[in-house]
Amino acid sequence: MPRDWEQHYAQAENLDLTPSPLVVEAAELIAPGRALDLACGSGRNALYLARLGWNVVAVDSSRAAIRVLRARSDAAGFPIEARVVDLQAGAFPIEAGAYDLICDFFYL
Repeated sequence: MPRDWEQHYAQAENLDLTPSPLVVEAAELIAPGRALDLACGSGRNALYLARLGWNVVAVDSSRAAIRVLRARSDAAGFPIEARVVDLQAGAFPIEAGAYDLICDFFYL
């Protein structure tokens, strides 16, 4: 049975903001640049990267997740370009060389 992501992200107080250890490790190796967080959920990785000075674009199909991310980024003062996108429909083309770091965790 598919997970109800709208319901999951609507319960914002229960969401983990701990960035993936792999993102933390990668961010230590390269200077901040432009990052893309695919299927970003509530933005744990996007928020971490923005805090380090990355220019972050974050996309997810869940409107509730993007609302949570926008609220958290606004509250923290981190400018993150957060968009609702249906990645499975190919609605977000990724230009070659447009990003210095692309995050893709638990998508599909």
